[in-house]
Amino acid sequence: MDIAIVWSSRKIQGSGSIIIKHNDLLSFKSQPMMRVCLPHTKDDYLRASIISCFHDSNIAAHPGAQRKLLRISQWYHRLTLNQDVPYYVQSCETSTRWKHSNARKYGKMIPIPIPEECWLVFSMDFITGLSNSYGFDAIMTVVDKLAKHSKYRVCNSTDDAQTSAFHFFDCVVRHHELPSIIISDRHSKFVLKFCSSLAKLMEIRQHMTASYPTQTDGQTKRQNLILEDDLRFMVSCHGRYWSDHFGTIMYAHATLVSASTGMSPFEFDTGRKECNPLYPLSSLSSTRQVQHGIAEYAKHSHDLLQEIIDVVKNITFKLRIVKRSTTAGKGRLLLSKPEI
Repeated sequence: MDIAIVWSSRKIQGSGSIIIKHNDLLSFKSQPMMRVCLPHTKDDYLRASIISCFHDSNIAAHPGAQRKLLRISQWYHRLTLNQDVPYYVQSCETSTRWKHSNARKYGKMIPIPIPEECWLVFSMDFITGLSNSYGFDAIMTVVDKLAKHSKYRVCNSTDDAQTSAFHFFDCVVRHHELPSIIISDRHSKFVLKFCSSLAKLMEIRQHMTASYPTQTDGQTKRQNLILEDDLRFMVSCHGRYWSDHFGTIMYAHATLVSASTGMSPFEFDTGRKECNPLYPLSSLSSTRQVQHGIAEYAKHSHDLLQEIIDVVKNITFKLRIVKRSTTAGKGRLLLSKPEI
């Protein structure tokens, strides 16, 4: 394998950043990643094709500018990506037409304690009123509180608590075992019957108590809005039956990089990155575990996970004491840039 250092620079990505040449490709190496440099060409076809793939394809689901930039930056480097990606997203007709508005003011926030591990705390909600697709007209949405990993299950708006408990077991419990806490803003009678049915399904004797008030389930409400947007994208571009696109949407949501953690839910949960969808068999692997060894990567992932949990807990604590200003009867949070 012929790898040669072409030149080094401290201006591009901090101290120790270098450009190396491998198999006629220039790759930008910044700890601990190695990214392919995108050249400046006359028509910029390569740049446009890569951005389009990470935005318009079935496994991309039209993400926002920030999340798309974070995902592309895992494998590619170009100085103008910070301008190219937002411009492309703003010019996307599908995104402009179908995305919901985020202009609402914040209401009262009641933070929930951050769990210590993935798949211990879930929030659950339902999307109803959808058009009939192969006999289904609703979606169960389940989101892991720590990794933000979302699970979706097609269902019907007429499903009772017992049927919902079966869907939850088949979608979540059989893969990640029974969670410690399930957060939902459904009616208390529904929650009681749901938990009773889930316990009966697993033959568990239960002693129930309420942990959180119903207005705390904002995480799943936000995920519902994102899912509804993506369903509109897929149906408008790829066909009328929304249930056909569940697999690709779940993959897209699992591989989008979160701005708060700097990792995708897939990497946060499994400790490894997904393959580059444009170059999955690349010999110049961009995964951290190949470049640094599995044992070292496992230790790095554990330390990074704990660091992220501590940071999120610190921000949550600050949110509890932050001042609120009132404009036209609506609360608006005041956050400084370093805290966002």
